[in-house]
Amino acid sequence: MSRQCESYVFYMILWDLFTPTTYLEDLCHQHNIDICAIHAIKHTQYLRGRSPVLKLGNLTCLGVRMM
Repeated sequence: MSRQCESYVFYMILWDLFTPTTYLEDLCHQHNIDICAIHAIKHTQYLRGRSPVLKLGNLTCLGVRMM
């Protein structure tokens, strides 16, 4: 699962804990919105995707010394 999906699932859990609903229809509607959002996150593709940029921690692991 991607980091964005994990963050959204965490958000969903917090939302359900702090704003409980008593109506089943409202709960179903909110979960449908959440499922659609997760689906959109998983299927998002960028037209000009870029490769990840190496950071200082990654460079030192590769044997590159920074001055």
